[in-house]
Amino acid sequence: MIRYLVDSTAVWQLLREPTLNDAWGEDVDLRVIGSCAPQRTEFRRSARNLVHYGQMAEMFADLYPDVPLSKNMWGWIESAQFQLAQAGGAIRALSTVDLMVCATAAHHGLIVLHDDNDFVTAAAILPDVLHRNVRDIPA
Repeated sequence: MIRYLVDSTAVWQLLREPTLNDAWGEDVDLRVIGSCAPQRTEFRRSARNLVHYGQMAEMFADLYPDVPLSKNMWGWIESAQFQLAQAGGAIRALSTVDLMVCATAAHHGLIVLHDDNDFVTAAAILPDVLHRNVRDIPA
C-alpha cells in the first residue's frame, strides 16, 4: 500500500546520498513510495539525452508505482491557491507541479516525501497536505 508521494527533490537526494538511499531502501523495495505524472515529467526535464531519459523512465517504472491524478485536481488547486493567497506571500511558494503533487497526495491521503521547504509551507496552510522531509529517515 502506497504511503508517500515522492517529489523530485526527494528522488534527487535518494539518488545522490547513499545514506538516504539505504535508509529509505526498504520503503522503496516495498513500493510504498509512489510518483505521479507531473512529478515524473518535471524530473525527466533534466535528462541529458534520449538514453538518459529512458533510464529515468525505467527507474520510475521499476521503483515508484504510479499514483493517478484526481479528476478534481484543478478545483483543489484553485482552492489551495486561494488559501495560500489569504496567508500572504505563500501563494508564490509553490509551482504548478508542486500544487499538482499536493493535490494528488491530498486526494489519496498520502504524505508528500520531499526535500523542499515549499511543502512545509503548503502543509502549514493547507490542512489536507501532509509532508515528510526525505532527510527525516524511517526508524
